[in-house]
Amino acid sequence: MTAPVPDRKLYKVVGANGESIHDGNLTWSLPTSDTPGAWIEATGDLKMCRVGLHLTDDPAKWMNPGARVFEAETEGERIAEAQEDKVCVRRARLVREIVGADLAPLNIFVCAGSPMARAGAVFCSGTASPSIEVYGTASPRIVVYDTASPRIEVYGTASPRIEVYGTASPRIVVSDTASPRIEVYGTASPRIVVSDTASPRIEVYGTASPRIVVSDTASPRIEVYGTASPRIVV
Repeated sequence: MTAPVPDRKLYKVVGANGESIHDGNLTWSLPTSDTPGAWIEATGDLKMCRVGLHLTDDPAKWMNPGARVFEAETEGERIAEAQEDKVCVRRARLVREIVGADLAPLNIFVCAGSPMARAGAVFCSGTASPSIEVYGTASPRIVVYDTASPRIEVYGTASPRIEVYGTASPRIVVSDTASPRIEVYGTASPRIVVSDTASPRIEVYGTASPRIVVSDTASPRIEVYGTASPRIVV
């Protein structure tokens, strides 16, 4: 179901040269230091994921390594799905790139020391000892790349997705949560603790000495591949 939505600050996450990185084939005009990018206009009846220009108010959810974040300006018709972070608009342009410390309020941390985020979607890359805590949030996505000793805690949320890549000694704690999905790749000594949770799915690939503890949990699914010395307690 779609409906008109009020004005709110919107962003576009694109590749290094302005190319779409989520199923589109558009290359956006990029702003310079003093000039916004060119306006782009969609034709036809707007339809989410089909026709229109797609922006977000939660860029961390759509962030990838090497991607760039821009603040966007819109004109004309706009629609959104209920409880979604995406907006589909008629006309838009990119007005400025969000970089460095300005990414932190958006829960995006790239080589940013020891960040702490407490809600919503979170993206961390190349950071030291991030602490990520998410409470009572619907469908958060937490992505951590090439990071030392992250701590991720998720409580009372619906359908969180946690992805950890190439990271040393992550600790992941999930409790009182419905249908979490936890994916860990190429990681040293991860510790995953899941409790009071319905239908968790845990996947661990190419990882040394993982420890997985699951308690008071219904229908867990645990998959471990190419892993040395795993310890699993259910």
